[in-house]
Amino acid sequence: MNGPNSISIRRATRRELEAFTALGCRIWRDCYREILSREQIEYMLKLRFQRETLAKAFADEENPYWFLWVDKNLVGYGSQSLLLGGGRLKIEQIYVDSQWQGKGLGRQLLGHMVAVARKANGTILFLTVNKHNRTAIQFYKRQGFAISGSCVTDIGHGFVMDDYVMERLISWTRSISTRKKVGRGSLEPPSCGVVRKSCPSFLSAKWIYPMSLFSLAAADGAPQLFRFENKGYLGLHGAVMFRCPSILCGCAIAFHLLCAVSDSVAADAAWWPHWRGPQANGVVASGNPPLTWSATENVRWITQIPGKGASTPIVVDDHLFVVSAVATGRRPEHPPVKHPDARTEPPNQLYRFLLIALNRHSGDVLWQKVIVEESPHEGHHRTNTYAGGSPVTDGKRLYVSLGSRGVYAFDLEGNRLWGRQLGRMRTRRGWGEASTPGLHEDHLVVPWDQEDQSWLFDLDVASGKIRWRIPRDEPSNWSTPVFVPQDGEIQVIVNGTNRSRGYRLQTGESIWECGVLSVNAIPTPIFDDQRIYCMSGYRKSIIYAIFRGAKGDVTDTDRMAWTFNRHTPYVASPLLYQGRLYMTKGLGSRLSILDPKTGHPLVEAEPLQGLSNVYASPVGVNGHVYIVDREGNTAVLRAGDSLDLVGVNRINDTVDASPVVIGDRLYLRSWSAVYCFAND
Repeated sequence: MNGPNSISIRRATRRELEAFTALGCRIWRDCYREILSREQIEYMLKLRFQRETLAKAFADEENPYWFLWVDKNLVGYGSQSLLLGGGRLKIEQIYVDSQWQGKGLGRQLLGHMVAVARKANGTILFLTVNKHNRTAIQFYKRQGFAISGSCVTDIGHGFVMDDYVMERLISWTRSISTRKKVGRGSLEPPSCGVVRKSCPSFLSAKWIYPMSLFSLAAADGAPQLFRFENKGYLGLHGAVMFRCPSILCGCAIAFHLLCAVSDSVAADAAWWPHWRGPQANGVVASGNPPLTWSATENVRWITQIPGKGASTPIVVDDHLFVVSAVATGRRPEHPPVKHPDARTEPPNQLYRFLLIALNRHSGDVLWQKVIVEESPHEGHHRTNTYAGGSPVTDGKRLYVSLGSRGVYAFDLEGNRLWGRQLGRMRTRRGWGEASTPGLHEDHLVVPWDQEDQSWLFDLDVASGKIRWRIPRDEPSNWSTPVFVPQDGEIQVIVNGTNRSRGYRLQTGESIWECGVLSVNAIPTPIFDDQRIYCMSGYRKSIIYAIFRGAKGDVTDTDRMAWTFNRHTPYVASPLLYQGRLYMTKGLGSRLSILDPKTGHPLVEAEPLQGLSNVYASPVGVNGHVYIVDREGNTAVLRAGDSLDLVGVNRINDTVDASPVVIGDRLYLRSWSAVYCFAND
């Protein structure tokens, strides 16, 4: 737009740092002067407007900053994250100078960021807003956002941010699959066919529509969020136009769209794509699971699963998916031969490996598919099963790694799309296989650490073809890769006995490494905005806190923030929650809580009364930490600087899988059943 009042939105550049800093500080002091203390405002300004940090942020292609200009005046800015995965993208901040508010400029800046998020294949856009910032909350509601939860973030120096989480659907392209009419209130106007629209993230479709091509016609083409308070539903409202091909019926039908959700609304509801949750770290942005339960109290349902498995379920919409291995009793044509180094016996019978879908509301088995039927060539540790690796999903496909028995992709209806054989693993002492792959966009990264040649594979999610594979100088391990955005690219971090390493996702090239850890370096690394935390706890206790952006061998260098050599976990992964690092000692049930900035212990190896050995990784939600032991006992703690035990809940079943939290429900998978708990 040209003329005396031309408006433009463009990427930030370093030459505008001074103008941006002046504008940002002025906006913050004006916006928060009646909400936050002066001390907190100045502390946060010091954190947010560091020159070197901003210059680096402006150059980040995947997390862009946008400047809003009127003529030659910088009047507002925004930034967003485009690499969070799972279709959920975040607006980090959006501000307009108070002198320019009321002119529709904020709406234009938001519209630009929505368009960018759509191009990045986002389906849900979310943000956080201070609970007392009523002006901003009303603005976002007018733009189609709805409050879906809350979060309290420790920002240091005794300050916290107490925010609402607000979300908005921006795309319907996530998942469309043919299905017959289901659910009450279903709509089935005259048409050329019936197609079920599966709502992304926390939305659960209950209505059926005819369609081939369609467009959404709400305020800006996006459905609007609203709530039915009397029914506990979150829905969408917008005019929808469906165009059917003229060869079939040549008609167009417009009607209002409504999607219902039966559970309480939460930012991560109906979306648990990874065994450690939506953020792959055990943190749940919002939810309200029960604090107490037993085998008879607060139980919604219990479903027995054929066979055995130690893997964690995943959830997409109404479906909960689980993997299991069933002994058939039938002998293989060619019996497996025990390796001389193994301490376990091959089973000498065929196992049927199953992918099972449950209705997460009722526990009903929707379908079960045979992935493969095979006789494992090794036994497994007495605390393991043949189904130890968890599935992962991108909302379009389900991916299951059975190691030596192959890697497979299925659609959400259980139809096999592809399978890829990567060879045969020989694990340490024949303890068996249990690694879960990592998933980022169209990359499926499969760890292959074993006693023979170890590898790291990158598979194309659409075809299963190998993009790259790199050799690893590592013995057997059972850790899961994690993905860290850094310097405009993605690093894949993999733990290992000799070294923890960061690789360039696009090529597999090594970027940094750190060591030495211990044999069986099983815990999955975690990270925050400053550091990456790698650890192990078998025969040696060690945590390395590594500054992000490190390169080369960072062992014993200034790129190491701190180390800690006591009470680290053997199997369970740690939890970084509300500014504290939680971990259990070895296989046992002693808890340590560290300050992640310094490594200073706040709690050191204090016993969790009522718990035994812990394999499952902890979950943090709604100000509480949930820790499950192998006997099915779950300790619930209040998050904080001390061990504040709320209680211990018991189900008397073997549990190695980590907890799953969806809204007000908590799911536990034992070796042979899935439990669903919620407050009555």
